[in-house]
Amino acid sequence: MPKQAIALAIGVTAFLAVVLAIAAWASWGDGAGQQRGLVLFNKTVETVTVELENGQERRITPDDEATFVIRREDFPSSILVRREDGSVMLEREFEYEYFANAEFRVSFDENGFFRTADVRSTPVRGTPTSRAGTPAPAD
Repeated sequence: MPKQAIALAIGVTAFLAVVLAIAAWASWGDGAGQQRGLVLFNKTVETVTVELENGQERRITPDDEATFVIRREDFPSSILVRREDGSVMLEREFEYEYFANAEFRVSFDENGFFRTADVRSTPVRGTPTSRAGTPAPAD
């Protein structure tokens, strides 16, 4: 039994050493935390192309999203949103902190960029009858 206890102790010690080495590398390593995923949501009624200054480009359909890889040292940086005909819908320069404060989830519509958590009041579309709701059934 003592041989099994020694083997168990060596195994647990080796496991802890590996876990601590990974944690140390993640905390103090040069590559740890250097990149983030930025999610952009298209809240327009058009399919658009989003271009980042670092060369990344994604086509986003209405009510869809795309993820971009960003690095702190790439900022300040601009984001360009183009319509399918190539005309510019939006262009804005951002600081990294804007995305960090928005938890790296940003939406845009025809009026500009906003945190995805923020709710925009949009015009109600439809007929007056559809906005009134479903009538109560007659008895």
